Amino acid sequence: MLIDHRVYYIAKGRLEEAIQLYKDYGYKVQTEYLGQPVAFMRATAQGDDTYVHLWQYANETERLEKRNRLQADPRWKLYVEKLHAEHLLEKQDTRMLESIDF
Repeated sequence: MLIDHRVYYIAKGRLEEAIQLYKDYGYKVQTEYLGQPVAFMRATAQGDDTYVHLWQYANETERLEKRNRLQADPRWKLYVEKLHAEHLLEKQDTRMLESIDF
């Protein structure tokens, strides 16, 4: 199993706006290609304008195939363009986590 762990750092005070943009333009198309996330979470501390996505894949090949199809969809491109045009995303950290079998 492979978990794609993504942390999104949003412009200060604009977390609700970023989440709403994702609800309006990103969520539906992203879940069409990737399925439901393992988790979609936001920071609870005041002033911590971050949210986290966790996506599960069988392996890196599956992840790349699904994400490449997503990236080619014009609806996803529109969401990404809006995210950047509104200057909502300051940075993103992505980490791939593999399961450990005991």
